[in-house]
Amino acid sequence: MGIYDREYYQEEQSGGTFSFQSIARWPLSYKMIGFYVLLFFVDHLLPAGNAAFMGAGPLTEWGFFSTSLCFSQLQVWRLVTHLFIEPDPQALLFGMVTLFFFGPMIENTLGKAKFLAYYVACGVGGAIVSALLTPMLLRAEGFQVGAFCPIMGLIVAAGIFHARRTVMFMFVIPMTMQNLAIFSVVVDLAFMVSGFRPAVGLLGSALTGFLLIRTNALSAIFDRFGGARAWRGPSVPSTIKLPNVAGVFTPKPVSEDELDRLLEKVHQHGIGSLTNAEKASLKRASKQRRQR
Repeated sequence: MGIYDREYYQEEQSGGTFSFQSIARWPLSYKMIGFYVLLFFVDHLLPAGNAAFMGAGPLTEWGFFSTSLCFSQLQVWRLVTHLFIEPDPQALLFGMVTLFFFGPMIENTLGKAKFLAYYVACGVGGAIVSALLTPMLLRAEGFQVGAFCPIMGLIVAAGIFHARRTVMFMFVIPMTMQNLAIFSVVVDLAFMVSGFRPAVGLLGSALTGFLLIRTNALSAIFDRFGGARAWRGPSVPSTIKLPNVAGVFTPKPVSEDELDRLLEKVHQHGIGSLTNAEKASLKRASKQRRQR
């Protein structure tokens, strides 16, 4: 019996080492999730800000959007910063789950640069719509904070680019992307009617995303200033390759000297003399040789 026919060579290799270099291959949307979570913890670990603003952390207090602060006091950075700050842990969880599933899908369709531009534009558009319509519809000041504002734009994009693709809403109810987008807009309308101010911004984000896609505005901007490959509207690719998250775990190569030592130990004392780590190394060496 040859060494490659032995039982410990027939088993699949398990485990591996985490490679931080492989994080560079992650989708941009996954990195954004990490950024959101980091800001959340930093915001809650720093001393609390103004108690009048729900005891929020200093990042939330500095970055949330309101009409008076942004336009009357010229704190224009709030048009962008509000969409990266989520003070509520439950809202953060739902927002990041949505970004996890929809982000790579839209990122594969648009490309990283256009995806980020689309995401930010939806958040900014939501804030502007909130500033314009909240006083008229709800007789209140425009207000926006949290990840759901730009994510509504992603849901609309999924409803256009992948209209017939089926997802499990709440992991239970099968629903096409198009119907999910329509349902999300209807829910936001209901929240707005009930007096929930941020719902105006969510609808503004959905409207911004819809207009950006239907008018090919991003394509015109990128082609004019960046020379990017033209994006010709909502054509659906035949196959959508989602990222392989397991790829961040890469097996550690086993040197020839280490393999010789292990085989000699097996020859002299039997397979039972190997530690679990040595058995794992032997399995990896087997797979390395089979792939050559």
